[in-house]
Amino acid sequence: MIRAVFLDVDGTLVSTRTHLPSPRTVQALLEARERGILLFVATGRHTRIPEEGYIMDLLPDCFDGYVCLTGHYCFTREGEVVLKHPLDPGDVARTKELSEELEVPYTYAYEDRVLISRVNERVREHNASIELPIPEVGEMDPERDVYAITLYMDREAEMGRLRPLLRHSTTVSWTRGITDVCSLEGGKKAGIQAMMARFGLSPQEVMGVGDSENDLSMFECVGTAVAMGNATPEVKAAAGYVTGDCEEGGIYQAFSHFGLI
Repeated sequence: MIRAVFLDVDGTLVSTRTHLPSPRTVQALLEARERGILLFVATGRHTRIPEEGYIMDLLPDCFDGYVCLTGHYCFTREGEVVLKHPLDPGDVARTKELSEELEVPYTYAYEDRVLISRVNERVREHNASIELPIPEVGEMDPERDVYAITLYMDREAEMGRLRPLLRHSTTVSWTRGITDVCSLEGGKKAGIQAMMARFGLSPQEVMGVGDSENDLSMFECVGTAVAMGNATPEVKAAAGYVTGDCEEGGIYQAFSHFGLI
């Protein structure tokens, strides 16, 4: 029996076109919560800071925990930190050096703040497309733990230049020209497993719902993997069930299919 659901945000809970959850999504969340289903966010966003966490104000206040920064920083509804997994400092330094050489913008997340190295037209276009505020420009502090790096980098540079440099991390793309640096021991899988342990959940009791490449590791640790209708072909192929599009009540359809509502 499914007792808990982990849901991606952009493209799953919230449309990347309208920047809003569908009414059916809101209805599904409220009905599932009413029936005692535990609900969790699993996102690349840092929902604990206002600049990125504002998106949670568009959704019902019904989540029991947050797997943020692609699994590197996780906390409960009450604010208890369940997992903090900073990136390897050497990989952070190598990523910074290459990005500066290629003049590639990147955002980086501390526990309490997200900043960006530089702003160009690609940054403006991408952030506007998902209504994500552009962070303050700042120089990365080598003495602080970095929990996530997102680069505005072409696939060729990601695979040919960046990934070979990384020793304890890898890259995960979630849309064209945007890639995250993730710990080999991290990712949404690690964050979800930590949250499952905290709440006493077995994989067979957990559903994961997503639409992009950074959701593939989530599918590895849940008993029920659901891809949105707007998901990439790779995500659909990895899922056990493909539901409707984000804007067409896909969450409601999946929850109904599996008897959660």
